[in-house]
Amino acid sequence: MKITKKIALCIVPLLLCACTVGSEYDKQYDEEKSKELPIFLSSDLDNKMQSLDKFEINLIKGYKTKKIKIDKVGKINGILCRKDDILISDEKNDRLVRINYQGDFIDEIGRKGDGELEFTRPSKIKEYNNKVYVLDAGNYRVKVLDENLKYIDDIKIDIANNLKKDNEYLLTYMDVNKQGIYLNGLSYNENDRVIYYDFDTNQISNLGDNFFGPIISYEDKIYAINKLVKSYKKDDDIIEYRTGTNSLFFIDGDDLTFRNECELPIGMCISDFIFFDDKIIAISESFCSVNIFSKNGKYIGTIDTDIKLQNIIDESRCIDHNNSRIYISSFIPNEIYIFEKVE
Repeated sequence: MKITKKIALCIVPLLLCACTVGSEYDKQYDEEKSKELPIFLSSDLDNKMQSLDKFEINLIKGYKTKKIKIDKVGKINGILCRKDDILISDEKNDRLVRINYQGDFIDEIGRKGDGELEFTRPSKIKEYNNKVYVLDAGNYRVKVLDENLKYIDDIKIDIANNLKKDNEYLLTYMDVNKQGIYLNGLSYNENDRVIYYDFDTNQISNLGDNFFGPIISYEDKIYAINKLVKSYKKDDDIIEYRTGTNSLFFIDGDDLTFRNECELPIGMCISDFIFFDDKIIAISESFCSVNIFSKNGKYIGTIDTDIKLQNIIDESRCIDHNNSRIYISSFIPNEIYIFEKVE
């Protein structure tokens, strides 16, 4: 089923700190307009975004959807589907929560603080090589646990001094492969990049430019999709983040490259994604939908559901999968929605 609708865009301008005047931003635009992920001219993006009026949504049927409500959880900011349980980061209560696949509470791990099993605003949770990695965002570190959730180590992520001065800056996205840990956050003041921690050297490197968005590991390779783009509003002489073009990037920790793999449809404002059945499943904030793309970025369709997704999708939603099921956290603090394809 194909329908044409006008999309209610999630345009959220994030004004960069206007500590300079005159032609300073104009100069920055000129310097960065040819980079892998450039600063765009705002008027050019406005023209491109008009194509969304004719965008055809292809509703894909054959999915059943249900929700599980989890007791004792404040705000879900990370989901990890394991063999026998689901691990959740409860950002509001500064801890991890373990539930079974029926949604029943099993136990909790940690408390607020900066000690061995303590967290401040825990976020993304990933698993690699029988270890669990938790982005302890408020403490600017990654906590490493064993598969039984016992403490192993803390990896401190030393961000630049200018980012430390940005009180609004938080590491938001993370994933892990054999080379190291890849992280990303949004700054109002600085050039956002992927922060790479090398397991062999314990050194930090910065990859790419002007990038903010989800990062995932797939087949031991690291991919990312920009959620927003930087644009230069020439008449007002400001640079802002906004909904715009979307691309799938490949990140290589060996030679420290950040490469554009393919373009996705414009205006998606993707807050998280996974590779599933050799396709990309992505949460779109601006479309309030769960969309399916081919690996080369071609739009396949949107999962048809009777649930009003505008009620469950916002900036902090996260996604994971287990076998044939896709798990997405809800805007409602203690709910997870399950999408399962019906054969």
